[in-house]
Amino acid sequence: MKGFGLLLSLIIGLNFLTGCFSKEHSESNKFTFDDFPEKKQLTGKKYVFPEILVPSRILYKNGKLIVSDRSGLAILHRINAKKMSYEQEKAKIGWGPNELPSVWSIDSGVSNDTFWVYSSSGKLFAEFDLADSTKSFKSSLKQTEKMYLATQLTITENNSFFGFMINGEDQFVLFDSLGNIKSRFGKWSEVMPELSYDPYLIADLHYGDLIGNSNQGIFALPSIRTDRIEIIDLNKQTKKVVEGPVNHFPEYKIINSGGEEVIVVDSFKEMLTYNTGFVGGEMIFLAFIGKNRAKMGNDNVKDILVLDFDGKPVVHYVLDQSVLNITVDEVNRKIYGTTIDEEPGILVFDY
Repeated sequence: MKGFGLLLSLIIGLNFLTGCFSKEHSESNKFTFDDFPEKKQLTGKKYVFPEILVPSRILYKNGKLIVSDRSGLAILHRINAKKMSYEQEKAKIGWGPNELPSVWSIDSGVSNDTFWVYSSSGKLFAEFDLADSTKSFKSSLKQTEKMYLATQLTITENNSFFGFMINGEDQFVLFDSLGNIKSRFGKWSEVMPELSYDPYLIADLHYGDLIGNSNQGIFALPSIRTDRIEIIDLNKQTKKVVEGPVNHFPEYKIINSGGEEVIVVDSFKEMLTYNTGFVGGEMIFLAFIGKNRAKMGNDNVKDILVLDFDGKPVVHYVLDQSVLNITVDEVNRKIYGTTIDEEPGILVFDY
């Protein structure tokens, strides 16, 4: 489920436990739009493929684009990125052997010849050959019960899994293939230390799309409700936090829903910040929304903010057309983005 899809509407009749809150609580490094040494306008060229009805997730790898599809008629496709021509449908839909019920994320993985797909509903990681003509995946790994508290998972070296935790005290955890914890990064209590909230409330307030580059060992969590970005280096075993470009923190309420406390943010009033991003060889590309739902419509992301692995601003790209999810070809300097307008497709921007 996308991050902004988790934003809850105000529910009439629920018992409000507190008033509205806002912040200041973080001691992280902050940046603004003015801190970017370069700002550049980009013009996109759109490609529409009849086979891809509702494009969503997108991955560039070795001359191919892998695109997920939310239409329900197909869930995964492959495109020749150089020719921008459709090649084939990937993945069989279902719950049986060599089938996937859904696609939550697409991961480059560590091999040059394959990519991974995570199905959250199927609790399954499936490895596909990047270039072959078959629809079936070549191998798979099942998410064990020990990893169920991880809201998002991505595969790393040695069939390990790096996850964003929304339940429990830990922010991020590295699991082995059996679900045993190898490393922990950060505590939710450290994010808002002045408030004695349950960790899952803080995690929900800072929810985002976990992105990463397994070969570089770099992962990031840009929040969709705040403009806080967590950057984790698995090789150095470090975690950095940066905030920007508007240093936004929403007003929120904590309500009682079915006997449980729940964070509620009015997304028609409060700004949505980072939708997703891409971690490259040296840079992190972040898709910044910067508006609330009342002003958004189908106009999602037009600002791509590029940071280095230390979180320092590098360049601000302004797109002439809106995108949903992005991927980047750093060698040929192209940004690819899926769209959700009246004629959904893929936009290509040369940078």
